[in-house]
Amino acid sequence: MMDAKRILSCLMIVTLLFSFAVSAGATAQDEANEVNWGTLLPEPTDVKGHWAERLVQWAIMTGVMKGYADHSFKPDQLITEAEFLLALCRPFYNLNEEPNTKDPNYNWTNLPYILASEDNLPALGIPHPKVRNAPITRSRAAKIIAAAQGLNYSGNDAIAYLMGKAK
Repeated sequence: MMDAKRILSCLMIVTLLFSFAVSAGATAQDEANEVNWGTLLPEPTDVKGHWAERLVQWAIMTGVMKGYADHSFKPDQLITEAEFLLALCRPFYNLNEEPNTKDPNYNWTNLPYILASEDNLPALGIPHPKVRNAPITRSRAAKIIAAAQGLNYSGNDAIAYLMGKAK
């Protein structure tokens, strides 16, 4: 059975993919998170005022996502399958440390695909590395999340399953 952190991470990723609006009402916890957000270095340069700013803050503060090397997060850019898998794997495999990128053969996409393969997740980039940096569809992301929970749903069925879990 999946623990609460895994379910919460999966739901957060689905939320980002489905572009749900963020609640406008601030709570005490939201205000505390904003204080913590200001202490992060470096702060992404392109999320201030974005409708998903609070989700991005949460994703970065919890270590689910990190953003890009140029200090951007690119919140309006489509997420690739490789980025999605990395965000899905980060909390479960403690992938928060930066790898040694001095190796000229280093490819950041390899580790999430190795982990996805070991967990039998239906990622297209496992057998076809050239598609790793292509945008992932909502149904493909939902299928991978359902598979991470030990279920085999595809397309709209996978999305419907996850939407039912979000209630």
